[in-house]
Amino acid sequence: MSLENKIVVVYLDEGFEWRGVHNEVFKIRLLLADAIMFIDRSVTDEGKENALHFLKSIHENCDIPFIGAGNVRRYEDVKKYLYAGASFVVCNEKEESS
Repeated sequence: MSLENKIVVVYLDEGFEWRGVHNEVFKIRLLLADAIMFIDRSVTDEGKENALHFLKSIHENCDIPFIGAGNVRRYEDVKKYLYAGASFVVCNEKEESS
């Protein structure tokens, strides 16, 4: 009996899928996944909003829990991911200035 979780990782650039989403192998992995981690690499505010809208649509159409990550620096960012339907949120660690 295996206790490991299968998490599929999807990168978002400016709110749109970056790699692998339309690949047949990816679709099969998605069916077998225990969770999906979306890492938002958007740099503009519009891209970040696009990513949140994308995640909301995923949440409405998919029963697999998802993890939100990327561009999480404040509590407000955590709340946005949770309101979009994320089950978990990965926070960025703040670098100490020298």
